[in-house]
Amino acid sequence: MRRLIKEENKKERIAESMQTLIHIVEVNKKSKFIESVELRYVNFYEKYNTIEAGIKVKGYCEDPDLSELSRILKEIDNDIYQVIRDYEFNKEGNIKRCPHGDTYLMFMAESVNWSMSDNDIQMMFHIVQDDFRDDE
Repeated sequence: MRRLIKEENKKERIAESMQTLIHIVEVNKKSKFIESVELRYVNFYEKYNTIEAGIKVKGYCEDPDLSELSRILKEIDNDIYQVIRDYEFNKEGNIKRCPHGDTYLMFMAESVNWSMSDNDIQMMFHIVQDDFRDDE
């Protein structure tokens, strides 16, 4: 019973920490093309000791030129990465800052959807961590 309660507490901590990370991204974003960053899901797989999440980034691109769209997508991706690369989770599921930029938290694009009719960009990113530092 204690193990089940401890696991549920860890899942809650992970979800809260991931929401904190999304808030940190929102506060520190620099790209004028990012309108919002939203947490879509959070999963914790105890058997594999893996944390994963999905985030949705809403942005815009008014120029129908593909090279401009590509530049904006790269700017959005780099902007979010510049923040996320400084964070990782500890074994207890809490987010911690690692300013050296060498973290175990991985960040990768899943999908991009752009509509010329309304200029909206919808980007989905996958965040995962399956390794944790022993020096805590």
